[in-house]
Amino acid sequence: MKEHIEENLTYDYLHSSEENLWSVLYLTGYLTTVRKDELPESLEEGETALKIPNKEIREIFESTVKKFS
Repeated sequence: MKEHIEENLTYDYLHSSEENLWSVLYLTGYLTTVRKDELPESLEEGETALKIPNKEIREIFESTVKKFS
């Protein structure tokens, strides 16, 4: 997944866009960056390639999404 990450979020803006949600997940460690040598394609200006860092967090994402579906 490729997203724009805003590293200077204030609490007031956390809920203002989907982009901010990805930023919060990245800044708290629930998503990490993909190494450039692992990317199948280049990124656009300002984009960050993100991934779920491990099995435990992947399980959290999967169980949470199932609850909201």
